[in-house]
Amino acid sequence: FAATAAASSGGDVETGFWLKWLRSEGRRPSQYPNHADFLERTAENAALPDYLCDLMRACAPPSQRPLRVLDSGAGPLSSLGTHCGGVRVELFPIDVLAPSYDGVLDQVKLTPRTRTRFCPVEQIDRCFAPAWFDLATSFNALDHAQDPIRGLMQLTNAVRPGCAVALVQKANESNRQRGVGMHQWNLFPQDGRLCIQRGRQSNATCVGQGSPIPGVPALPHVAIDLPTTSVGVPNPRNRGMRFFRATVTRGA
Repeated sequence: FAATAAASSGGDVETGFWLKWLRSEGRRPSQYPNHADFLERTAENAALPDYLCDLMRACAPPSQRPLRVLDSGAGPLSSLGTHCGGVRVELFPIDVLAPSYDGVLDQVKLTPRTRTRFCPVEQIDRCFAPAWFDLATSFNALDHAQDPIRGLMQLTNAVRPGCAVALVQKANESNRQRGVGMHQWNLFPQDGRLCIQRGRQSNATCVGQGSPIPGVPALPHVAIDLPTTSVGVPNPRNRGMRFFRATVTRGA
């Protein structure tokens, strides 16, 4: 999964979006206005949302080191901060388009709190040791993956046993985008399970409620919480976008 391959699959559209969004300080394009999100992403000091801190507390991370958080599909500027209250967080933003995003940041003369590094979600095990993170996140990015089922497997295997993967996703994004660019996959909740489908043309693979994630040895629990606000995604005013939140907890 080279960065050039990703660009040929719609990466140019993604980098163009971010260039416009950052140049306008979050005010453009008009369907994604969120100046407050821009200020949060560019702030020198920012905290993680409380619900993410609670997920890490639930898996009892070691107290002698900072918390480790993997933010997959982070874009040029991760929306996540670097502390939970008084506890320091080591943030690791990754994105298949990271080299292109470096160019975007150069154009708008921004320096990120933590620079996004190149790592496809399908190849997290080539970038980091397994069971190394206290939390993994993906905010409206898993539908961009070439293989989101493998991506979900990789995210789940990246966290320690008992820890969680937190997803926020627009439902059926491929249908909404008509399969253009990197939007090749629909993700949606159904009967308490997380379902992944390639466009309209294939059967969905659903996980949760006794259905395991392929490639994850320990059976995880998938909790679907509806509805949710757009955590970490620059789109607060477009009510036509339906978001859902899914939490995948890795079994012991």
